[in-house]
Amino acid sequence: MDHVTFDPADWSEIPLALQQCTVPSRGPSPINRHLLPLQNLAERLGASEYARRNMEYLATGSGDLAIILMEPSDKEEDVLYTDYDDYCETIRLLDDSLRFAFQNQRDVKNTVVLDSRPLRSNRIREDEFEEHQKVNDAEAYRAVEAALELLRPKVVVVCNCNRDGIEDGMPEYLCSSVATAGHLNVRKLPKGYHYISVSSFHPMYFARTAEEESMEKEMREYLFDATLLVGANALVGRWVSGFGIRNLRAFARPDPDAWLVLSDVTSEDIISLLDQLEIPKTDGSKDLGNRAQLVSPQEDGPLYNLLESYRRRNGP
Repeated sequence: MDHVTFDPADWSEIPLALQQCTVPSRGPSPINRHLLPLQNLAERLGASEYARRNMEYLATGSGDLAIILMEPSDKEEDVLYTDYDDYCETIRLLDDSLRFAFQNQRDVKNTVVLDSRPLRSNRIREDEFEEHQKVNDAEAYRAVEAALELLRPKVVVVCNCNRDGIEDGMPEYLCSSVATAGHLNVRKLPKGYHYISVSSFHPMYFARTAEEESMEKEMREYLFDATLLVGANALVGRWVSGFGIRNLRAFARPDPDAWLVLSDVTSEDIISLLDQLEIPKTDGSKDLGNRAQLVSPQEDGPLYNLLESYRRRNGP
């Protein structure tokens, strides 16, 4: 299994360690074959011209990668997106992280960015009766699901931790959590297509962190960048190994536990960590010499096989 190690020894090493995991991949030419369900949704909901055009602008990009956010900003009703200066804060933060992860080869202009509730800004939803809101939300969830079926991305990075819409029809695979940020899973769309899902969180989670929590804010921003790096490496069939992402998750919240590095972890700690990550233990799980394998996908498992197929397609 091809891998890159992200295992900074302490906080000071994080920026360089992240930089060493970046991937200079631009991806295939942008496509728009998946826009029809979203355009049909815009017509049914009577979306404004700016909202429709901004949705199309963000949703057009290389077909191998999709980013899932929560819902459009209210700004998308009033300002036409053409460049960085026009974007709302969420899209600017995402753009910055994409540029970093892909060494300036990708940004929101050439990346498919979808909302789990397309065309359903907070302003629009607040003006609706609850029953109409639920019906329109359900239509939006179906539209983004249909768009993903047509897009068939290799990797989807889910930056939406809001689970409120599940009871109204939002697919669970469009949700993630900070607690699982950086995890990889193989997901299947309703028609049977398999892809790799990366758990992330909304960038406003770190942007709105209180000033007195400056350390947590910094760790959360690093963690967000790390989740996009996990997705970038997955696109080329590479696994991000080491305890770096685990440490960022721990220090992104108050009262974190110890910062772990491979050199000072006991075998019992490794076994405990494997249990937390739900990674199957092998017969050699008590051998520290095998620890690099213990945090890799299980050989011949679905995730291992998908990563290997991406690696072969990407070349040596």
